[in-house]
Amino acid sequence: MLYHDLTGDASLANDQIGKEIEERLCLMISLEDPSIIVDLRTNNGFKGLKFDIFWDELDGYFNEHNNTVVNERRTNTILYIPYAISIRELRNKIITRLNTKYQGPPLPYDVAVPSEE
Repeated sequence: MLYHDLTGDASLANDQIGKEIEERLCLMISLEDPSIIVDLRTNNGFKGLKFDIFWDELDGYFNEHNNTVVNERRTNTILYIPYAISIRELRNKIITRLNTKYQGPPLPYDVAVPSEE
């Protein structure tokens, strides 16, 4: 909806659900109700130290795999590197590593883990 609004793209949704979503989003934007619309810019530039232990472990995980060769399952410009299949799987691998490192579960209270989002 924002893309359509900002670019002037006049293409329409081609199914009933898409049309209903567009109508609801248009209403939300026109009402400018702060309880409905969330300013996602608040997530940009997080400067806290809360997740540093998690990010350091993630960095260590990728550095251990820095000599991995790209799998032959590649097409065009998309490459497949078998570190993790999904964000959930990668997150779970790092949590497992942290549990091993800190002899958990549970993890110590000062080890924060970001959500999958």
